[in-house]
Amino acid sequence: MTRPQHVAVIGAGVIGSSIAAALEASGVEVTVIASDATGTGPVSRASLAWVNARAKTPEYYRQFNADARARWTELALPWFHATGARADGEDFGPDGWVDTAAAIAANLASVSHVRVETVTDTSALREEFDAVVVAAGAGTAALAPGSPRLSTTTGAEGYLVRFAASDAPFDRIVSIKGLQLRPDGEGRVAAQSLTIENRLREEGVTATAENVWPALRAEILAATGWAPPADTAVTINRAHRTHPVDGLPVIGWVGGVYAVVAHSGVTLAPLLADLAARDLLGDEDPRLAPFRP
Repeated sequence: MTRPQHVAVIGAGVIGSSIAAALEASGVEVTVIASDATGTGPVSRASLAWVNARAKTPEYYRQFNADARARWTELALPWFHATGARADGEDFGPDGWVDTAAAIAANLASVSHVRVETVTDTSALREEFDAVVVAAGAGTAALAPGSPRLSTTTGAEGYLVRFAASDAPFDRIVSIKGLQLRPDGEGRVAAQSLTIENRLREEGVTATAENVWPALRAEILAATGWAPPADTAVTINRAHRTHPVDGLPVIGWVGGVYAVVAHSGVTLAPLLADLAARDLLGDEDPRLAPFRP
């Protein structure tokens, strides 16, 4: 394949914007195409953004996440907060969390062009550009047909609650039996409960601040002994999480486009960006082999 000179990247989330920035840094002209010029869509806002390699199988996938976590540490970007984590009594010192809005904004600021457009078919773009990268999260399957591993990329709906609390008794990520908490900047906390998510899903109820916050506040108190203020300002973001069929990343050519999609998108973003950019320019890394479409 001839080295591409001008590449379109569909999707301006954490993965798409990271790949676009990596390609630009390699001397490729990039046009990011997304329905929202900021790239901070529902999935980014609803992500706990915990960078980790915990409880990931098989081993090559766990190692891939560990390599990505090490890449975050190496880059030491201001939007990666290397707080460490404590999960079910075990400490994970290299972990941290990402301010996804800041990360995406910085990535997009480094690319040549950002085009606001809703893409439903890639055929015209494949004529216009030397290569088309599809990193559209849950929407990737519709734009990159042709692989059983991409028959769907839409997972269950999840949520993230953010609330003000100046007295939160933790300065790192805390995970206790499916309850996950982390700092979210000065005087704020981000939280989610997989138990509450599963209950709402079984009941067919959409998560709102009104039906999540009382139960979440009670769960936080029971798990940590700390009661968040009852009258605090609460916001909730919801989104269907990105989830390929087998739960593993998909990275490579399919249907005439280069697809990149992963459930652990925030953790993997900087490593995926480097490897995908190299791959597109003819330098294949063997770590990609298990994740081909």
